[in-house]
Amino acid sequence: MRCLAPLVVGLLGGCVAAADLPEDVSLDPSVLCEQSIPPGEVETVVTGFDRGTRGIAFSPEGRLFVTHGDVIEEVFPDGESLEIASVPEARGLEWWGGRLAIVSGDLGEEDGAGGLFRLLPETGEPQLFVSPLPGAETATISPWRSLVVASPTVDEEVVEVENSGGLDGFVQEVPAPYGVGFSPDGADAWVSSRREDGPLLWRFPIVEDNIVRGEEFFVWDAPVEPSEVVVSTTDDAVYVALQGAGRIARVDPVTGEESDVGFGLVAPRAMALGTGEWDPCALYVASEETDEILAVGVFR
Repeated sequence: MRCLAPLVVGLLGGCVAAADLPEDVSLDPSVLCEQSIPPGEVETVVTGFDRGTRGIAFSPEGRLFVTHGDVIEEVFPDGESLEIASVPEARGLEWWGGRLAIVSGDLGEEDGAGGLFRLLPETGEPQLFVSPLPGAETATISPWRSLVVASPTVDEEVVEVENSGGLDGFVQEVPAPYGVGFSPDGADAWVSSRREDGPLLWRFPIVEDNIVRGEEFFVWDAPVEPSEVVVSTTDDAVYVALQGAGRIARVDPVTGEESDVGFGLVAPRAMALGTGEWDPCALYVASEETDEILAVGVFR
């Protein structure tokens, strides 16, 4: 969930207009998260997916969706789930313009190039929106409501998908970009990537909806394979899923100090902050190598 001025984060983790809040409302994170999973603790919230889970996303109303194999399912707070559609080799997904946007790794063509599907969950009929998008893994909403898609295997580029279906280069010359996140105020884009000597976290300042050339912000000294970036909307931390190390790293966006908020995970691949009935002070984590959805307490 990402809020832009003049929006603020409400007590239930949603985006509301500042004028809608009583003057005496406190947005102190300690109050917001008083009944939440303690920071660093890990809980299993859903099990039973046949092929693990590769992508995870929430709608603004708090509906939770995951991909596993070719299947897209909606997951409910009571742990039940419902298959709603099928997309070839479904990977990352995001809620975009009232629909799910789903990255596909294979459209069945000879070159195996993937694409981007859009899906209204109530109809269960995915429609191809953009192709090809070779090697695409993750999709993230930008502060100006376009979609950015990261492809770690092709062209060292993060692509912007416009609402019209047009494509534009968003971030270039970044080795193997895997995931993108945006700061709550929309001032920075954060990109996780990897190269032979280790994974990196990049910071790209945004000026008038255009990015300027970024720089390496944090470099891990071990081959821990970073995955999708998630930016906290309460304490402005950047959270990175480290697949090889089996943990979630918290990076301070000012000091660059790193700490851990989740240990003992199995190849965490994608994350999303809870909303609605789901804990707004926890990251929900998917892994292709397990049949679980985990919740990791993150706010301090």
